[in-house]
Amino acid sequence: MFYIQWYLISSLIIIAFWIDIRSRKIPNWLTVSGITSGVLYHLLSGGVDGILFSVYGLFLGFALLFIVYLMGALGAGDVKLFAAIGAITGTEFTLDSMIYAMIYAGIIGCFILLSRQQFVRKISAIFKLFYLFAIIKEVAIFTKLDKKQMIRFPFMWAVLPAVITCGMNWKGI
Repeated sequence: MFYIQWYLISSLIIIAFWIDIRSRKIPNWLTVSGITSGVLYHLLSGGVDGILFSVYGLFLGFALLFIVYLMGALGAGDVKLFAAIGAITGTEFTLDSMIYAMIYAGIIGCFILLSRQQFVRKISAIFKLFYLFAIIKEVAIFTKLDKKQMIRFPFMWAVLPAVITCGMNWKGI
């Protein structure tokens, strides 16, 4: 049974990576297919427990990245992709993938800043922002960031290695 999950998640991530790199969008047909296949697989293989496993993963994947989306750091396709990852793999793998994706995204962002020779200036601005947040304690500070100054790259650059990293230790359900 584990192989079916691995096939589903691998197919989803490879197709999403390819499309996101080419068009910088993750289409709804792909995310809906991932969600549907994950929920159906777990319904058929685990009954009520299986569907709960899938739905919990779906909601975790969606909810946590929706917060990041509201800050303007990700696109809606990335949020829906993590909902699909959650539907296929459940909460633990999804949360681990998110953490690794954020780490990889930070590393990629640092490399981009270094290549543009903007590392010191941007990092100091980030520390000032977090210092201001610590004093004021207002989340709205993050929503007022100038989107033009943000480093932009396809999040799939970070998601693909994150899923591979998690997959190397994954035992399925």
